[in-house]
This record gives sequence, C-alpha cells and structure tokens, in this order.
Amino acid sequence: MQEYLTKSDSIKIKGISAILILMHHIVQFTPSLNKYYYLNLSYFLVSIFFLISGYGISRSSKDNFIKKRILKTYLLYLSSLVIYLIMYACFKIYFPIESIIKSLYGGIYIVNFCWYIFEIIILYLIYYINYKLLKNNEITLTAFVLLFMLILFLLRVDMWWYISTLSFLSGIYLSKNDYKKSLDKYLYPLSIISAIILILSFNKTTSIFKILRLVCNIIFANSFSIIFINILKLIKTNKFLIKLGKISSEIYLMQGLAIKLLLNVFEISNYYIFVPFAIILTFVFSYILYIIFSIVVKKLLNNKKL
Repeated sequence: MQEYLTKSDSIKIKGISAILILMHHIVQFTPSLNKYYYLNLSYFLVSIFFLISGYGISRSSKDNFIKKRILKTYLLYLSSLVIYLIMYACFKIYFPIESIIKSLYGGIYIVNFCWYIFEIIILYLIYYINYKLLKNNEITLTAFVLLFMLILFLLRVDMWWYISTLSFLSGIYLSKNDYKKSLDKYLYPLSIISAIILILSFNKTTSIFKILRLVCNIIFANSFSIIFINILKLIKTNKFLIKLGKISSEIYLMQGLAIKLLLNVFEISNYYIFVPFAIILTFVFSYILYIIFSIVVKKLLNNKKL
C-alpha cells in the first residue's frame, strides 16, 4: 500500500509550516504591521503539525513509546524552558519559583506558544492507552478524543486546542488507505460549506452561531491542512528543507523568545529591523536548543538513535 506521506515528505512539510508560523507571529507582533493583518493562519498551520504527528504515530513502531514520544517531547520543552530562563536572566528578568514550577505542567507559559507541547503529550497518552488496553480500536480512540474535546469545551480553551485535537485524529485516519479515499471524497465539499457558513455567521453573536462557527472552524482547518499538505508534497525535497524540518519543533518553541526580547528588552518597533532580527535570532536560539537536546538530553535517555 502506497504511503500518503513519506518520512521525507513529513519532515519537509513540517519545516515549511514552521517558517510560515514564524512569519505569522512576526507580522502579528510587529507594531507597524499587525494592524493590517486580519488572518489568523496559525490555527490552520499548527493543525498541520498535529495531523502529521497523528499520521506518524499510527505508522511508527510502538516500542519504547513512552521514552521515544512522550519523554522526548517533554525534555525538549524543558530544554527550551532553561534557555528562556537563562536568556531572560541575562537581561535581569527573573521569574518567581512558583511561576517556574507552574510552567513545568503548563500552569504558566514562560515558553511562548508552548501549549502545543502539553496538548500533543495528552494526545500521545490517549493514543497509547487506547493502543495498550483496547488493541488500537479506532472507535474507542475516536470516543476518547471526542471526550477530550468535550472537556476542552467545558474549560473554554482557545480555538487552536479543538482544531489541533481533531487534526491529530485525522492524521491517524489518513494513515489508513481506505480512510484517505473517504476523506478525499468529502474534503472539498466540506471545506467549501464550512467556509460559506463561517462567512455568513461572522457577525452573529448568539450561542448557537458560536458553536456552529467552532465546528466549522475545526472542519475547515482539517480540510485546509490536508489540501495544504497535498500542495506541499509537490515541492521538491532538498537538503535545506530536510534540515529545516528537523528543527521545526525548536523553531516553534524559540520564536517567542526572539520576538519578546526584541520587543520588550531592545524595544525595537521599526519593522525593517525587527523582522530580519526576529528571523535570525529564532534560528540562532533554535540551533542552540537543537544542540543542547541532541548532546545532553539524548545521552540522558541512553539512546543515540532517539
């Protein structure tokens, strides 16, 4: 059976998506540019990461799952947290011990945009529990994910949590060839219908329309992700995109540090200076994190191939 996504496809797409998310956040936080920026593309771009994660987790080996997936992801986050704290301390910005402790479980976000880490860990746990206890039953997995989304709804979390959760499940479905055929059949009509409903209900404030927009945003984001992935698959894979993809998580975690330092410490508001320096600093911090994680953390896990 032909794979929907090869490993090189996944790495390449994650790299391109990481750059697009970086540019989205740079524009969003650039004082002289954000007033002209009306599209929240991060909803849809982040969903691509979750879709690829769901796809990859379904097709990969489940050996040493806790170490290779969950512990590895959390240690990457801890490494980024250390860099944040060190860099802030260099500019005499300190956090109370209580805040640092809360940041360890997502109670406070010292690392900007790190919600992604905590959600993916929860989804990994849901998948692993279903795999170990219920033989990877797709019906129970779907039920668990929908239950998690209901909990999210009760907690009134931000939109990206819902979108990313369903994208993760879509990725698992896409790993099965029969699901791919089914998704392709309904993909375009669903995305068009969702887009029309979102446009027509834009100014509606009643509860029913809020719920309707939530559902349509989730559907549209999943449709967008799959369409976007299909387009990006056509781009020729090269060494630069592979290297970019390998540090995509690091780029996602470290972009906030670069942006915050430039805005709050150096107080740069000129976008001719802010934009290039935000890109350069993000890559510098990302490679520092990559090196720390590669050398120190992987040795702690006693697995050079991890």
